[in-house]
Amino acid sequence: MKILNSALFLFAVPFSAIAEDPTPSEQPSEPVRITITGSLSPQGMERVGKPVTVLGEAELRKNEGSSIGEALANQPGVSSSYFGPVASRPIIRGQGKERVRILENGLEMGDVSATSDDHAVAMDTLITERIDILRGPSTLLYGSQAIGGVVNVIDGSIKEEDVGKELTGKLDFRQGDAGNGETGGGAVLEGQEGELNWHVSGYDRTTDDLKIPGYAESAQFRAQEEREDLHSEDEASKGRLENTDSKASGVKAGVSRVWDKGFVGLAIRQTNSNYGVPGGHVHQEETATNPILGVTPQEENVRIDLQQTKIESRGEIKLEDPLFKSLQFGTAYSDYRHVELEGEEIGTRYDRKAFETRLLLTHKHNQMLEGGWGLQFNHDDLKTKGAEAFVPSTATTTPALFFVEDLSLQDNLVWQFGGRYEHASLSPELDLPKKDFNLLSSSTGLIYFTDQKKYSAAVNLSYSQRAPNATELYANGAHLATQTFEVGDQGLSQERSLGTELILRKLTGSTRGGLTLFHQRYLDYLNLSPNGQTKDSFTVFGYDQIVAQFWGLESEIEQDLVKIGFSNLSLYGGVDYVRGKNITNSDDLPRITPLRGKTGLKYKYDGLDTYIESIFVAKQNQTAEFELPTDSYSLLNMGASYSIFRDEDASVELYVKGTNLTDEEARVHNSFLKDQAPLRGRAFFAGLTTYF
Repeated sequence: MKILNSALFLFAVPFSAIAEDPTPSEQPSEPVRITITGSLSPQGMERVGKPVTVLGEAELRKNEGSSIGEALANQPGVSSSYFGPVASRPIIRGQGKERVRILENGLEMGDVSATSDDHAVAMDTLITERIDILRGPSTLLYGSQAIGGVVNVIDGSIKEEDVGKELTGKLDFRQGDAGNGETGGGAVLEGQEGELNWHVSGYDRTTDDLKIPGYAESAQFRAQEEREDLHSEDEASKGRLENTDSKASGVKAGVSRVWDKGFVGLAIRQTNSNYGVPGGHVHQEETATNPILGVTPQEENVRIDLQQTKIESRGEIKLEDPLFKSLQFGTAYSDYRHVELEGEEIGTRYDRKAFETRLLLTHKHNQMLEGGWGLQFNHDDLKTKGAEAFVPSTATTTPALFFVEDLSLQDNLVWQFGGRYEHASLSPELDLPKKDFNLLSSSTGLIYFTDQKKYSAAVNLSYSQRAPNATELYANGAHLATQTFEVGDQGLSQERSLGTELILRKLTGSTRGGLTLFHQRYLDYLNLSPNGQTKDSFTVFGYDQIVAQFWGLESEIEQDLVKIGFSNLSLYGGVDYVRGKNITNSDDLPRITPLRGKTGLKYKYDGLDTYIESIFVAKQNQTAEFELPTDSYSLLNMGASYSIFRDEDASVELYVKGTNLTDEEARVHNSFLKDQAPLRGRAFFAGLTTYF
């Protein structure tokens, strides 16, 4: 089967030099006008100047996992931090954590997933309507923490248009095979009563320990520890990744009023999750053989129990003015906490209260100039407590002003430009000094599209700044998730980045797809690297500033092979690549995604939808200090869905899917746990979705 996977991959390569369409599998004959994250109004893809991927319900269900990171890990330019199946955060073009901002309906998510790799994103895809991914710097609209990209999770809880029915919605139930023991379900109910639209949704998901092809530890890891006998590990753990079971649930309710001049709404969400962290934690007094590759002393299983309550409000007022179009606003408040449990004892506690408000005034003049001016205010109060709290409690406040403009130079040529000023103020406890940063970002670009809107091309130039966060400035302790002793530097300055992108798209026809080429140079990249010292049996890693470069490409394509009536057979594929270098000393940067490829066949006929695909990930041997190479792997996946009942208002759909059908050992190079926690082995899932 491995030969079959490689053959499928090679077959796709000649086609994939032209791709970059959000979801080419779902592209109609004419471009759809939708409001995509990063744009101010509904528009076709031909006017979108950023590399963006839009995942609807069907694509999310195909890629759905126990976390947002898993669900997005095979999208172009996107990989995963993979600290087990639950704590898995998106990585975009080699950037993660504090450089990739995760939003909920365009507003702050409010969790602590950017603080440490073992912290989960407080959201599940079971009740998600859509996810937008913006690759590359998106600081103008969303702030300095989006210097690497944005992931926006959209759930439709605040309706912007009338539902038009007393009751509608969907019920979703899915079951995994006995080896993974996953059971999950979600429900979305919506309706309209008079002038009010309401939304109620909820989900529940339970998983057992992950089934893996062999041993949790890689052969390279054993050799590093002089444990070359593959059977030295307890046989009871073979085929299973211990302490990866989880239970998560959540509910959300929203209400909105829609009228001819706008809408206004309010929503509240409650999320609960309890999950195990694979690999264990090691106490500081124990001796570590290698802080990056793992430890040989007794490790203690750690579980994280998190809860979040979040309130959001959004609205828009359409203005009766010859110049100004609308006034849009959004506000979110999150009360988050989690405890890290060592048995029955609480080891560390994180409490975060986050507030964000945005105001955007949009305008349009003579069909030529369209844009918006806005302000944003964020306040983040993070409290940490416990022996393993390596970052002090810190309050961060960031007010900002920004503008973005689209100027039509010709009917099919658009100039986009904008700027942002942001002030970041960090106030830590423990008598540490307060830090303030003034940040400026700007971008400009040109978009050209043909008269038939069949082809489009864009070139972007950007300059972005990001302030150091509390970890980079004030960390001073053992970071047990990564087995390092992290030391911040209070003398760090802001991070500066210059970015360029070239985007080519073919939007319609029997061949659809695109290509993006990118280059991003950091003048003051905040880099975590070993400094040659040890403390409490861990190697000390400190933050310094270097010159760094990231460059690469992202591509996708879909080719219709046979299209007769309701029957359509198509071939799809893609390739992405990113290279990260420390220009200061010519070293490779750590945890950079290797070359990846994807190809597959899809067949649709009436209510039947099937696919078979191969995902190939190349070996990564361009590694940093304390980092082992990662072997290549191929995954073979397939699935099918069938609508057994359909009419204008209701449908019942059955679906099945199998992942990693060859049961191959696969390890994610981006992960700190790659040599201790492989991806899931062969697994099967079945489910039923009812729309009414």
